Amino acid sequence: YGDPRASAAFTYIKRHTDFALAMALTTHWNPDTRIEAVNAVYNYRRIRPQVCATKEHYAQLEEQDRQAVRYLIRVLETTPMYIDGSENSTIHSIYMQTVMQTLDLFTGQEHSTTGDMRRTLDMTEVRLHQALADWHKWLER
Repeated sequence: YGDPRASAAFTYIKRHTDFALAMALTTHWNPDTRIEAVNAVYNYRRIRPQVCATKEHYAQLEEQDRQAVRYLIRVLETTPMYIDGSENSTIHSIYMQTVMQTLDLFTGQEHSTTGDMRRTLDMTEVRLHQALADWHKWLER
């Protein structure tokens, strides 16, 4: 991690399944930490079906999902899809792809990118706009 405190934060997130802290770290200045934070949000949502909760708690979780989706859509709308450079470009592609995969998990959709699915992001503008429209539509339901 670029920030020595990030290691302790991610240990805490894993131990306590702290969604709010994971979401807060998605805004971190260090791109590696942002990627790890989006992965933590993804993992939180992935394991949630295993959680037993009351009807009221599920309503709170649904609102939490909507807030996360709104934020992640905003990230995609305000962040350049691609940046120049070798290593920075690769890290940025991983970040953007991780955000898209997390949006798909939250919304139950599939907007796979082409490329090697690990290090490069290769999504056309048309496909990106369609994905954004689909994610926005999910928010309206």
